[in-house]
Amino acid sequence: MIESVYFYVFVALTVIQSAYLIFFSSLLFKRKSKEEANNHMRPLSVIVYAKNNWQALSKTLADLFQQKRPKFEVIVVDNDSIDDTLEELEKLQSREPRLKVVDVKNNEAFWANKKYALTLGIKSASYEYIVFTQPNIHIQSENWLQSLSSHFSEEKTLIIGLSNPKPSNSLGSFFTQFENFVLSLFSLNFGKLGKSFFAWDSNFAFKKSEFFRVKGFIFHLRNKLSVSSLFLKDAQRKNNIAIAWEEDSFMTELPSDNPANWSTRNGEKLGVLHRSSFDVKFWFYLFYLTRLSFYGLGIYLLFTKDLLPTSIIFAVFIVLSMVVSFFILKPSKQLRLLFLYPFLDLFHLLSQIVFFIVYFVIKKKD
Repeated sequence: MIESVYFYVFVALTVIQSAYLIFFSSLLFKRKSKEEANNHMRPLSVIVYAKNNWQALSKTLADLFQQKRPKFEVIVVDNDSIDDTLEELEKLQSREPRLKVVDVKNNEAFWANKKYALTLGIKSASYEYIVFTQPNIHIQSENWLQSLSSHFSEEKTLIIGLSNPKPSNSLGSFFTQFENFVLSLFSLNFGKLGKSFFAWDSNFAFKKSEFFRVKGFIFHLRNKLSVSSLFLKDAQRKNNIAIAWEEDSFMTELPSDNPANWSTRNGEKLGVLHRSSFDVKFWFYLFYLTRLSFYGLGIYLLFTKDLLPTSIIFAVFIVLSMVVSFFILKPSKQLRLLFLYPFLDLFHLLSQIVFFIVYFVIKKKD
């Protein structure tokens, strides 16, 4: 009797997870409007934050100046670098007319404040359409700016693009890629509802008027969490977010499999999620609770008399998950994750539960 109840609970968990699968698959059905498809001529201001990182910055700038875009400027906001970053930027500026350098000096009120520095960069922008990116990234396509900015329209004023961790053959690389994949499923699909909670600082665009409408970063100026995510939270409305999900719109972040970076990203994710609306947090945590229960109860039922029906449900759901993931992952060229899908999925669930517990324990102490 008890095992029968467990089986029906397992079926209910499968139904809930199938509903999430349908929700995630909505990324596959994005279509551009005619207005979006024909706005490639709008001039752009690309803003890059820099501090003591000329070596990485120089590679990013090389990628940017190779972009196929009729009219754009690159604004590098140098936040009081003490190495040769500013000197090298000034040399490059003499040769590259599209480069603008904003030299930010520390002051007592905003000492080493990244958001204050970026505010000065935004104010110096010549154009209405702003793109955020950063060093330590690799732009995968010379059409990146075209692809990202093509989503701007009269209605769509915030554009979220995806940045993926650089792949390597280590297990850590697989884990961080998969974690980023799941994060993108939530944030980008919630974005379609005007409820996104995360944006990648290296791949985000917006209209300058939106920045001033919400008074910039004033409400979180000293908060060190993601610049783009907290601004997105303030500026998003029901219909003003567009999602860039084309092959040309993706970029790669470096490095990927450092445990400290992975931990920092998870802490940042939970930090911005904590500031989201109740319904976003509810659906996010419900996903992890029901998915972990799905695996746990399913594995238990495999050792009972319900072995056959449980095996069929388990297998069908995993296959469907992998099929949907295949089509979602294909544009970003991350299909290698499918080879270890069940293992990565289960490890991700367990690791996230640990992060949730640690995060809330720390928050409670604070």
